[in-house]
Amino acid sequence: KLLLSSLSTAIYEDIYYIVIGRSFSVTQLGFYTKARGLSVGVLTTITLSIQSVSYPVLSQLQDNEVTLKRGFKKLIKTTAYIVFPVMTGLIAIAPNFIEVLLGANWLEIIPYFQILCIGGMLFPIHAINLNVLKVKGRSDLYLRVNLLKKLVGVTTVAIVLYFSLGMIGLMWATVVSSYIALFINSYYTKEMIGYSLQDQIKDMLPAFSLAVVMGGAVYIAGHLLLLNQLPELIIQIVFGATFYIVASNIFKIKAYLVILEILKKNAAKILSR
Repeated sequence: KLLLSSLSTAIYEDIYYIVIGRSFSVTQLGFYTKARGLSVGVLTTITLSIQSVSYPVLSQLQDNEVTLKRGFKKLIKTTAYIVFPVMTGLIAIAPNFIEVLLGANWLEIIPYFQILCIGGMLFPIHAINLNVLKVKGRSDLYLRVNLLKKLVGVTTVAIVLYFSLGMIGLMWATVVSSYIALFINSYYTKEMIGYSLQDQIKDMLPAFSLAVVMGGAVYIAGHLLLLNQLPELIIQIVFGATFYIVASNIFKIKAYLVILEILKKNAAKILSR
């Protein structure tokens, strides 16, 4: 069932390439492919890193729902704290980032890239919710949830094509699908361990709010600076990271304190060797 779920995901992702290739120009397909490669590449790296560490630990707690829920809550908070500023930061620095990385010929992918970052922001959160089903050994529900999400995705694509909403409309369809998927994924998380979507949003809200403010500040800084793309990009990244860390310390964001404690413990172990 997990294999069928993976195959359905692979087929579904190819649908976008087929739809764009048949309904839009080859140039637009190239822009989408490049934009998606950049945004998904970052998200995949983060998600796989989190899953490889968390899944074995949480699997050991599958029979203790109280401890399991506590572990998932901490995981959601920490993941949101890491992912949200990365994605909002990429949205803010997109013009300089794309031009420095790919050159001026690829500037048209900027809106594609930014919209895909908005939709992809929840990708690791989806993965965590689905991990609840894997930890509980419910591969049947895992497959059902994935197929339902694919149905939602195909429906949004069909609506875009029917109303001729264009490439930007298709990009926003991925965002709509992603946010609907959060409702679908979190349904069984509530049923299995009592961790509802409302609770998840409450836990993610501090990181999301801070990341949006940081992204806005970085975006404004990029417009105020009158430098070449590379130095401006470096200043934006350093400024954004500093702003986020300092603000996290001021407002005592729990996920930040958890990460800080982990870093201190690891540093102490290294120094004691």
